[in-house]
Amino acid sequence: MGRQLAGWRKLSAALLVACLAGTGTGALWQPRPAAAETIRELSWFLDAMHVRDAHRISRGERTTVAVVDTGVDRDHPDLRGRVLAGIEVGDGGTPKPQADGRSDSDGHGTGMASLIAGSGHGVNSVLGIAPEAEILPVRIAQTANGSFESADVYHGVRWAVDHGADIVNMSLGGDRSTDAPWKKQLVDYAISKDVVLIAAAGNTGQGDRRVAEPASIPGVVSVSGVTRSGRFWKGSARGPEVVVSAPAERLPMAAPTSVSDSGYVLADGTSGATALVSGVAALIRSAFPDISANDVINRLIRTAEDRGPAGRDEEYGFGVINARIALEGDVPAVDHHPLVSPEPARSGEAAAVRLADRRTSYRALVVVGAFIGTVLLLIVVACLWYLARRSRQVVVAGMAPGVGEMQVPAGLVWGRLPGPVWPPGPVWPP
Repeated sequence: MGRQLAGWRKLSAALLVACLAGTGTGALWQPRPAAAETIRELSWFLDAMHVRDAHRISRGERTTVAVVDTGVDRDHPDLRGRVLAGIEVGDGGTPKPQADGRSDSDGHGTGMASLIAGSGHGVNSVLGIAPEAEILPVRIAQTANGSFESADVYHGVRWAVDHGADIVNMSLGGDRSTDAPWKKQLVDYAISKDVVLIAAAGNTGQGDRRVAEPASIPGVVSVSGVTRSGRFWKGSARGPEVVVSAPAERLPMAAPTSVSDSGYVLADGTSGATALVSGVAALIRSAFPDISANDVINRLIRTAEDRGPAGRDEEYGFGVINARIALEGDVPAVDHHPLVSPEPARSGEAAAVRLADRRTSYRALVVVGAFIGTVLLLIVVACLWYLARRSRQVVVAGMAPGVGEMQVPAGLVWGRLPGPVWPPGPVWPP
């Protein structure tokens, strides 16, 4: 152990170089060259979220977290024995039976899995939030530019729900599509199968941006980020859809050695925050095996530490996740999904009256301005076509355009992890 620590100090004393380019998991923190910190010491989120206290109650036993991402390296020491056989999805949702998702040439999925279920076998390893949970990898085939087809993501989530996932982690996102039945169907299907859906709110380097999809879908637990000081991380997307927040700054995580010689990276992003929340959800499901997915989400919400304006807000949502309080808090059961309104639909008679009023207004508009309406219709069609082309693909980390590329500590020098881009494309499937 002494030799290992000495070697680590020697690595830490080297000059580390970080740069920002492209679009990946987010900007990296550049550690002080003289610091002799272990990975465990860099894992500030453990204390901030009171994870060690929570581990006295639960370590995620008997729970399965699906990681819908770039795959998971089953051979990484921090994940060895925790990665189940999964699947790869590509070509518009087509499963690839020959691939079980347990490899990762990108590194992003492995990093998320380690934050969720890293074993923490030594001071220079990642201790995840739920180290005894199992990871179900759903590898989404990447396009030539590194992004995901949204149809593949959608089908990958459904596959995970059908194959034993208790929680589905989606550290990814893209432009919102037009309204479509599949959005509600996705949440309804997860509810029917008693599965929790958690997704990244998104990252931005260009000012405020709205929450990405699928985090913006009602019923999905949308996660924003906070800094080590507990304040809202300015690189995080914000909006009324945010449900909870978690650490997103300077997070150490595992990576395949094909990506990083050291086997670890250090990065910012709502991707990592999402994985941390998924880990807490696994602790809850393990500690309270008889409660429903709705109750898991309700416990996440009701035990979050309120920040910012009182109540739910666009930066922190209901508050910052605290793993210990999430397990110890006295939270009553619910009879419906806490993020989906239980109110019944309005009467058919009232709906018919509103529809008749609309039709009358539409006829008047057509009679008065047929020509103007035709021109506007052409403009709308052109805009929809453009937006549809922009929103087909999603990227890891719930990223927005213009965010720094993820950097990788490869031996003595930080290298680059090729990040996905945000290319145009058609909408998500109905």
